[in-house]
Amino acid sequence: MDQKSKSSFIAKQKRKHQYQLLLVVIGFIFIVLGSFWIHVQSDWTTDKRYSITPTTKTLLKEVKQPIHIEVFLAGDDLPAAFKRLSKSAEVLLSQFRSISNNNITYSIIDPLDDSSEEALQKLNHFKMSGIPVTIDAGKKGTAQRMVFPWALVAMQNQEGEVQYRPVFLQETNTPNLSRSILNKSEILLEYNFAQAIDDLTTTEKAGVGYLTGNGQPFGYELIGLLGEIGQYYHLDTLNLQSTVEISKDYKTIVVNQPTEAFSEVDKFKLDQYLMHGGQIVWNVNGVTGNLDSLQMTGQYNSMPVDLNLSDLFFHYGFRVNQVIVVDALNHVMIPLAPQGFEQAEHAMFPWIYYPILETNKEHPIGQQITGVLGRFVSSIDFNENDPNIIKTPILVSSRYTKAIAVPTPVQLESAMEQLNEAQYNMGVQTVGALFEGRMQSFYSRRQPQEVQDFIARHQLQLKTSSDVDNKMFVAADGSLFLNGFSEQNGPSEMGTFRYSDFRFDNKVLLNNIMTYFNRGEQLLGARSKNFDIRLLDPQTVKKDRTKMQWLNIAVPILVYIIFAGVWFFIRRKKYS
Repeated sequence: MDQKSKSSFIAKQKRKHQYQLLLVVIGFIFIVLGSFWIHVQSDWTTDKRYSITPTTKTLLKEVKQPIHIEVFLAGDDLPAAFKRLSKSAEVLLSQFRSISNNNITYSIIDPLDDSSEEALQKLNHFKMSGIPVTIDAGKKGTAQRMVFPWALVAMQNQEGEVQYRPVFLQETNTPNLSRSILNKSEILLEYNFAQAIDDLTTTEKAGVGYLTGNGQPFGYELIGLLGEIGQYYHLDTLNLQSTVEISKDYKTIVVNQPTEAFSEVDKFKLDQYLMHGGQIVWNVNGVTGNLDSLQMTGQYNSMPVDLNLSDLFFHYGFRVNQVIVVDALNHVMIPLAPQGFEQAEHAMFPWIYYPILETNKEHPIGQQITGVLGRFVSSIDFNENDPNIIKTPILVSSRYTKAIAVPTPVQLESAMEQLNEAQYNMGVQTVGALFEGRMQSFYSRRQPQEVQDFIARHQLQLKTSSDVDNKMFVAADGSLFLNGFSEQNGPSEMGTFRYSDFRFDNKVLLNNIMTYFNRGEQLLGARSKNFDIRLLDPQTVKKDRTKMQWLNIAVPILVYIIFAGVWFFIRRKKYS
């Protein structure tokens, strides 16, 4: 090949490489721009941690109004676990943005570095309190800083008003953080964000009625229950004796710890509410008793509670037994001393009358619940009166139980007795259950005279069966959704126990029940996620910090240099 031909060949090859380079650059630009509109993802993880549930996808695709989510969890000095939680929230919200066609946007903020102090003002306004944590300060040892595991979901409604929903990112039952707690927090990110978005985008909220008129509590002990329900639903109180019919506007009514017997007319109203498609949450006591009753004398006589509901309950397929279910395995501890109750010198003893109940993890209502605190609970038995009714245990005891018939004295000193688990041989007891199906009226075949008179007086039409599937949740513990209260400290959070730092998941159970009843089980699908979080060992990180930094920085550079050298050598040999 002569010199002219050789020069022409080199020029052609040069232009060819320039065109190739130009095509690569143009293709790269198209890929980057296309990534803003086209979202493609393949989740190859065994636990599907990066997959969005179908219900959440449907919810996000239906978002029409712009929604912005601020996550107040950022900072270079965050502990590793919170960095992981922040990164998981960022990855999840990026998927939310893509699925919602960019109607959902987000920002990750460090409120401690926000010079405008706007973030801190929002945190303070919505009572999103921080958590003090210990961080690694390098050669200085350790230091304290505040962490705010919160997000704020904001949407402007059609009237131009901006609505907000705070979201607590850290699912915690105790002030002492652990890997399992942060793992649970990561699992529930999708559900917590989806619930807030669903709440903001739902224009018609379901109506919920809190029933009164039969001795139900209506004081400070209801702050938690009313606050939790009122946050997501139209909540109203309803006196059963002052209404002829329970309005169909109430999708669900709550019968919470009644203490006075129901008349036949009261039961007829409840029965007919069910026949017209209503849903009821029953929290009823089978026996009397609470720890406060024992403080003065150290002894209390537990008595049966007769609400005149046994025949109605039996017709619907169950019975609340008038017994105290005590649990020798799962229970709280109380402080006692030989000299008396709560003396200066005391030790912790098992209080088997306050069992820690487990939930049915196979049902959406029982998902991701650690434990539910019960107080003087009774058991529930099922019958086969109506085979069309599906009966599902939701709350159960451990298998080391015993049923104590009432009346019976309950003594504080009994907590000091040595527990013999062999004597607690009644097995797993059902304390809370779900009933679903088309129910038949208790009064379809026979009506007492007072019910007949009531029907005639108000010209009512007796409905003998329901046209739709009904739902009832029954708990044999009237205090299940009540919070504590003291003159010194005011109301406590639902699920807390005065002698423990642990917060039981009574409020989560209430939220799950109301979601299942009023929004459907699909939204609860995101709670069924489960995967292992893989955190680095902090001791190993501290010990091998320099080695890891060199491996992550130097090795990629070295590989690049070797690759570039080989490529340069091949090209030089080819065109020499």
